[in-house]
Amino acid sequence: ADKFNPNGYFEADIARTLSFNRNWLSSVVGKAIKIPCDLIEYLPENYNYKFIYIKRDFNEVLKSSMKTKAGLNDNFLNSFPTKLAETYSDYDQIVNDLISLRPMAEVLKLDYNELLNEKMVNINRLVSFTGKGNAGHLEPVIDENLYQTRLVNN
Repeated sequence: ADKFNPNGYFEADIARTLSFNRNWLSSVVGKAIKIPCDLIEYLPENYNYKFIYIKRDFNEVLKSSMKTKAGLNDNFLNSFPTKLAETYSDYDQIVNDLISLRPMAEVLKLDYNELLNEKMVNINRLVSFTGKGNAGHLEPVIDENLYQTRLVNN
């Protein structure tokens, strides 16, 4: 937990070892694990996967990452070079290609802004897709107040 996310982060550090260590995967079967997109290619083919891909404006992702990791001030962020993200204009296609390489994969795609605006509709889609969870218990987890790095043009 920190000032940017007072409820903590839902990230397992071990997931970052996927490129060189896959021994832990058997211990997370049936659980949700956040895998950085650039490590999807290291997922072995002997498991069935359910990917939940939440699409968010990549400029916002970069800006948010810069803000939380570097502690940059808002004055700097207001002059954020949105052109930097043009390098990643094909990001969605890269992610889709990586997921499609997994022969036993199902994918649920959600839009970040729609998730915030239509919480229960999307939570019900998530519960239906995973076959797990209780929509009523999940609703409070989606906290729009944590959406601090909006771009002016959104």
